[in-house]
Amino acid sequence: MKITERQKKIVVMFLVFVLSMSSMQITTYAHRAYFLQVLIDEGQMAYLGNLVFDNTQKESKKTEPKLWNYEGEIITNVESYDNLDKDNNGKSSMYFTFPPKPYKEKNILWSNNHATSRDSTRAYEIIDTLIPNLNEILFIMNGGERFETIDELIEASHRLSSSYNSRNSITVDSLGVTISFSSDGHYATIKTKDGKETKLLVKMKKGYKESIYEDGRKSPLFNSEFTFDEGYYSDEISIAHIITQGNYAYYIKGYSAADSLEASNPGTLEIKAAEFLSSMINSFRAFLGLRSTNELVYNQGISGSSMYYYGIMPQVWMENAMKFHMLFQALVWIALAIAMIKLLLEKNLSTINPSMRVSLMEGIKDLILTGF
Repeated sequence: MKITERQKKIVVMFLVFVLSMSSMQITTYAHRAYFLQVLIDEGQMAYLGNLVFDNTQKESKKTEPKLWNYEGEIITNVESYDNLDKDNNGKSSMYFTFPPKPYKEKNILWSNNHATSRDSTRAYEIIDTLIPNLNEILFIMNGGERFETIDELIEASHRLSSSYNSRNSITVDSLGVTISFSSDGHYATIKTKDGKETKLLVKMKKGYKESIYEDGRKSPLFNSEFTFDEGYYSDEISIAHIITQGNYAYYIKGYSAADSLEASNPGTLEIKAAEFLSSMINSFRAFLGLRSTNELVYNQGISGSSMYYYGIMPQVWMENAMKFHMLFQALVWIALAIAMIKLLLEKNLSTINPSMRVSLMEGIKDLILTGF
């Protein structure tokens, strides 16, 4: 049967229509949000923060509802993490989601509070502040040394969570340091044996329930028309909450920093793009524990305390470097002394002429200068 030009046009138009419909984005009715993901980095033996963009058709398919059903509990033992592994419909306020839940009025198909750049900016502020401060405190608790195993890290984190929750101080005998917490839980004070104090922010407001942040700034996320009034929801994230998510993800879900993309179920192209961007930006900032410009320039935070040597390196590292320096200085002076003795024996002062004597003195002077 011969195909006419009109039939060809109809087939082509049908294929173009199918391709156009298949390439169109599926309409989503769940509120667009960001999830603050916390994972344990097995390489650095520290906690890592990551921000995941959530854009799903159902609230229950978002990252946090799929992860757990969390109502702000502070877990201080491994056995209790199983209690968080429950179904979650994603319609109630969630601690690590920005905004914490969808807010709908008369509309039944869409939310009035989709996430914007303001939400992601606040989430990054919390990641860049609380997680480095948490890692700094754990570093100090471990005597200024890197943890050897994940079990050691989690054990220390449980001790920190317990002390934070009860507002009890922590004493690190090996460094002569005491870590205490303010009554409102917003700050940790690190006091050294010489009396110097450093304050670290350890709890921050997300900014949806209250119009003012903990530092006095006005929250651009606050909207009096939106209510997040569940009894369990405080709209605050502390280092204890961060510890709970990181440990739960590791023990119950088997997630670590190497699985940071798995929890968000991205497509192949998104994975490749995210891997590239993450390695260029987030990896350097989070994996290496890089600090803010102000902290580096003005020696603020923990870098400005006596725990650090002029803000360059931990005091423990400097003490070890000085030991190596003195050891090699001693070896150098021993080698130079042997060289001078050998020089004197080879050139007996009583048998050499004045020019050779001057040459000998110059040689000894050069050796002494080399030592310094």
